[in-house]
Amino acid sequence: MRLLRTTIFSLLLNVSMALTTSEITARLQKRIPVFTELQSITRHPAISVGVLHHGQKIFTHNHGRKDIACDEAPDEDTLYCIASLTKQLVAASVSTLVSEGKLSWEEQIASILPGFANHHDPIVGQRATIRDVLSHRTGLSSLDQMVQGLHGELTVEQDEVVGLANALPIKYAFRTRWWYCNMGYSIAAMAIERITGKPWATVVDEKILTPLQMTRTRLTKDVHKSDRNIAKTYVVLTNGTPAEVPPPSLDGEHINGAAGGIRSTVSDLLRWAQALMSNTASPLIINSEHERDSPAHGYLSVALPRLSFVYDILESAMIIDPVAPGASNYGLGIVRQTTPATLGVVSPNRAFTSPVMGRNSASKITFSHNGDFDGATCSIYMFPDSESAVVVLSNAKGLSDATNWIAQEIIQTMFKLKPKIDILSEAKQYKARFKRWFEAKIQDPIKAGRQPNPDNRQVHDYIGEYSLKGYKKFKVQVSAHKQESKKIVFKLNGRPSQRHTLSYHHYNTWEFAPESYDTYLQKGYRPYVSPSEFLITFQRKLNSRIHALSWNLDRCDIIFIKTA
Repeated sequence: MRLLRTTIFSLLLNVSMALTTSEITARLQKRIPVFTELQSITRHPAISVGVLHHGQKIFTHNHGRKDIACDEAPDEDTLYCIASLTKQLVAASVSTLVSEGKLSWEEQIASILPGFANHHDPIVGQRATIRDVLSHRTGLSSLDQMVQGLHGELTVEQDEVVGLANALPIKYAFRTRWWYCNMGYSIAAMAIERITGKPWATVVDEKILTPLQMTRTRLTKDVHKSDRNIAKTYVVLTNGTPAEVPPPSLDGEHINGAAGGIRSTVSDLLRWAQALMSNTASPLIINSEHERDSPAHGYLSVALPRLSFVYDILESAMIIDPVAPGASNYGLGIVRQTTPATLGVVSPNRAFTSPVMGRNSASKITFSHNGDFDGATCSIYMFPDSESAVVVLSNAKGLSDATNWIAQEIIQTMFKLKPKIDILSEAKQYKARFKRWFEAKIQDPIKAGRQPNPDNRQVHDYIGEYSLKGYKKFKVQVSAHKQESKKIVFKLNGRPSQRHTLSYHHYNTWEFAPESYDTYLQKGYRPYVSPSEFLITFQRKLNSRIHALSWNLDRCDIIFIKTA
């Protein structure tokens, strides 16, 4: 009883100390120069921002150019790739199937997809459930470097998901550690299709988008050709220049589309956040007249259904980091934290130390996710105690993640978090680190391991076709370089565009790291984050014949057996 009284007192105290809606809006308007300066630091071409508070849309901000060839600014209905924000929409659609009794969270994947049986760890095949794959706790490595290839193209077809999943290496033992695995969402997408007889994208549309009137959200990459209010996709080069790159192939019809293939808008994602938060908000808070003092802003024009799936996807399913401040946990497509916390758990900014928000303020529960790939970064944060949300979308991979910087600036402004973090200073420091990252973490280690190419090294020894151990259908082809006799070419799964030129590194190891960070970005090498991922090691038998090659991805040795 004492704990209950203390909790109620704390909630009342937070209400009494909180800013009114109109005060928050005014404060955010004054921070617009900070938002634009953050965008200038990271060089994102376009940024769109939306803020929800007590179920009201209280602030929007759009700046920059959705196409650098013209002066047209984005707006809250501009379509952006939302990358991994896709995951919560997919998880929610699965949850509706659970509420309808069409499956259960503890139902094993293998009972839905009978061919599912990982070759490296039988336990995964025997015990993995829908909840496991959606919460990243299978321990499987996703092999994004193989699947999501150069120039935004994919190397595997959607119908190969189960076969490839069976060959995924084990990063950690089943359910012992959190490890981000995009392929888990492809597995869930296949399960949706098997249960409903419909494509997963259709189910998301029917169960989530249509009921919530998210009318601008799209699930096909063809929208980049047909929609006039869509942001073009860019990467920002080290000199700050945006370079256009092809839109990613991820969408409702392709592998890993369920992990990151949806396009949406600030307006639609605020509808989504409003629906989630209105179903979780504390009655003590939402009935407070003090906080609902600004009817001029109005509610979003959507009739909110009671959402049976809300608590399922928000419930903590796996600890992300047991020692991180803020009790970082993962639900189903959503990160759950309590401030003080280091926000941006899956933002590109996670590569470096992020500030802890709210050390000297009352704790707040937040649900969030970030997304990024070439052509997009994005952030969403939601606060159930005040039905608040912050959505920030952009159309580039910039010099650090402006969407997360802006979101954090908005959060500390809305809730008066103390001490106040100098976000501008943080962003400037991160920009310098981002520009040095490739040289320090990739180029320098590779250079340190190089040895002179011996004259007796025979290039033709390596030429041939190699099949992925555990899934023979995925192949790599090694051929002679047509112009340079001491180099070879490494091609992924027969795709002409997925070619890497290999140069001798040492002994039977060859390298293919691009010559600069700009090339790395423009070609779409972004999933590669360690020097070992740019090295191919060929394996010889005692008779000196090459019989296999090894590719170290996510610090797991991926073996390909020579078949021709």
